[in-house]
Amino acid sequence: MNILMLVSNPFVTDPRVYNEAKSLLGAGHKVTVIACDREGNLPASGDMDGIDVIRLKLASNPRSGFMWPLRFGLMLLLWQFKAARYGVKLHKSQRFDVVHCHDFDTLPAGIRIKKELGLPLVYDAHEIYGLIMMDVLPSPVGRFFLYLERSMLGSVDAIITVTEPLKKYYENISHARTILVMNCKNPVSEEYRPTGSGQSLKILYIGLLDKWRNLTALIDIAGGLDNVFCTIGGLGVPAYVTYIEKMCRRYGNTEYIGSVPQERVLPMTMEADCIFLMIDPAHKYSKLALGNKQFEAMACGRPIVCANGTYAGDMTEEEKVGLSIDYTADALREALISLRDNVQLRELLGRNALRAAITKYNWPYEAGKLLDYYSQLSVV
Repeated sequence: MNILMLVSNPFVTDPRVYNEAKSLLGAGHKVTVIACDREGNLPASGDMDGIDVIRLKLASNPRSGFMWPLRFGLMLLLWQFKAARYGVKLHKSQRFDVVHCHDFDTLPAGIRIKKELGLPLVYDAHEIYGLIMMDVLPSPVGRFFLYLERSMLGSVDAIITVTEPLKKYYENISHARTILVMNCKNPVSEEYRPTGSGQSLKILYIGLLDKWRNLTALIDIAGGLDNVFCTIGGLGVPAYVTYIEKMCRRYGNTEYIGSVPQERVLPMTMEADCIFLMIDPAHKYSKLALGNKQFEAMACGRPIVCANGTYAGDMTEEEKVGLSIDYTADALREALISLRDNVQLRELLGRNALRAAITKYNWPYEAGKLLDYYSQLSVV
């Protein structure tokens, strides 16, 4: 089967798209990814471990300044039109069997390709786009995106999503078959490997940088503790990233390292003593989503620190793979001190995390569900 995937990022550090594409390749399918080169500085095409990658440039990428979300949205609409047109053109030589859209911001392009070529359409919903938009735009705009997504789901043949709450959400608003494929990782080792840090604590966060993740509290608290070292990596809105970077420079034991290549994430996780993932329970998305950090920590046998009242916190408590604490500075300080001073606790939680990855939360199991769907997909 020849599969066309659409993704609105440059497809450089997107582990979900990469893992799905590699699993499909391993099952004998062919995968082409049309991606969005937002900065305009990446190769226009290439091969990524057997995946054909085509990057179409965004006309411009306004990430700050007056009304930047609106200007970026307009640029993304133009990219969607370009991606759909390019996909239809490419079909003449490639003869695709299915179009697979990653997230709502590629769905309009996927629907156009489906209508022109008559291909089955798979919608891979990593998140609920309208709720995400409520973080950066007025609520009525976010609700409009929720309505728009619902109206488009009638054109979708199958929905793939990432958590059980999201699966239930899409089952309630669509008649399309809905499949759960979580963002699990392969265990790095079958045996637990301690870091050898002793009674010092290396904390790691690599991911999206935004105000909902308690990063400022982490920096201030870690910065004031002896034998605690904090590393933060990732990207976000430039103004907030600059603020995080300045905060890290206040202390000798906190650092911001910028964007981290995907191939470095798990090795860095193995070097850490605990992983940080505290999403504000008041955030609209906190009871629906799980960060990649959850599964990276499990795969490496490292405890995670999460917030009570979130889906991540519930999983952490259920599997006993870390500490689920109140979303307060006092609770975070107490948790970091406890993990720093109690090596046995770190090891217990780390062993539980690795066991969970080996027995339950691993990519081969999740990939099996994806491949099972594709094996049942009939194409003309």
